[in-house]
Amino acid sequence: MLHSGTIVIDHREEEEEDTRKTRSELRAERKAVQAGLDALTVRLGKLSPRILSALDLDEDIVEAVTTLAKIPHGSGYARQRRLIARTLRDYDIEAIDRRVDIALGKHVFSARPGKLERWRTRLVEEGDSALAELLEEHPAIDRQRLRQAVRAAVTEQKKGTTRKRWKALHEMLSKALP
Repeated sequence: MLHSGTIVIDHREEEEEDTRKTRSELRAERKAVQAGLDALTVRLGKLSPRILSALDLDEDIVEAVTTLAKIPHGSGYARQRRLIARTLRDYDIEAIDRRVDIALGKHVFSARPGKLERWRTRLVEEGDSALAELLEEHPAIDRQRLRQAVRAAVTEQKKGTTRKRWKALHEMLSKALP
């Protein structure tokens, strides 16, 4: 029972207000998105035309990035970068960034990493017995190319040189294994 003159405070409204973001938080989010767009724009500008065309981007983005590569650094360069960043706002930035990583070979194979790593390690350590077992399980794999890739990785490992062949073997397995 309420008496006249009693003020009722509804706490539900206060809880709803607490979930809203402040202007500072919104500004920080916008700056973070803009920084991501700027970084992606710079990465795209450094790519070769061949890699850029392999990314399967819209023609307007490819054309703008190609133009960016032709412009010397300065105010025109900055203006073109802003144009590309504005254009990229409508796209999934993370997806494009992943495609750039894949094109540059910096992709971490997240699908089936354990299986791929185990096969690659077994192929290098056990040799022909592991190769025969893999070919028995997956007969569609190109036997000759796989054997060459394994031998090159073994040679590379014995020499202690770069891991180029090791990565190539991993890439071959990732394409071949379901």
